[in-house]
Amino acid sequence: MKHINKEFWKHYIANAQVDLTMVAKTKVPKTWSEQNYTPNFNKLYFIVEGEGYLEVNNQRFFPKPGELYLLPATTKQSYGTVNDYTFLKYWCHFTAKLGELQLLQVLNIPIFITTSRPEELAERFEQLIYYSQKDSLSSHFKVHSILLELLAHFLEHSEEEQFPIVNTPSFEKMDSVVNFIENNLGENLTIDQLAQIVSFHQIILSEFLKILLVILPFNI
Repeated sequence: MKHINKEFWKHYIANAQVDLTMVAKTKVPKTWSEQNYTPNFNKLYFIVEGEGYLEVNNQRFFPKPGELYLLPATTKQSYGTVNDYTFLKYWCHFTAKLGELQLLQVLNIPIFITTSRPEELAERFEQLIYYSQKDSLSSHFKVHSILLELLAHFLEHSEEEQFPIVNTPSFEKMDSVVNFIENNLGENLTIDQLAQIVSFHQIILSEFLKILLVILPFNI
């Protein structure tokens, strides 16, 4: 069953919808500060220079140059300066969802990573800024590709890289669906039956089953 879940989540995560809302390079003012707020978007901060702090779910960090931070949506956050030598940072806001789920609530990945090639990461952010200002379909693909590449860096640094999934209620529901189907392979199952078992909306369950049918040797 764990193998099936791995295969399911690999296929499922590949369908994540990632959208950039804003990106920039900023030297923050000394007044840069906000306390205990919960954004509905994700943030990436790549620190070029300076000092300050970030806080995520009451855990405080003091970012250093060369560190890339990933601040998930729907988590309590704070940030601020500590002296006149404020951050120069690349940053972006973006959404990342798996259907109705927040992608970063599903993935068990670190808050920050340190890059050994900061100049390459800076170049990626410069490209992100450049393509975000272009009004073309190809630029949209470029933006999407760069965002996914940046997220992949965090997956590579996860302690559970092969299966970095948080055990969420939705995960448990999906696992229940897999178990039920495997135990009733001889039955003529319907999406309506499965939706009642796990209290999923039929549209969400249909998307789930499309992926499940790719990796399991049976039909519904």
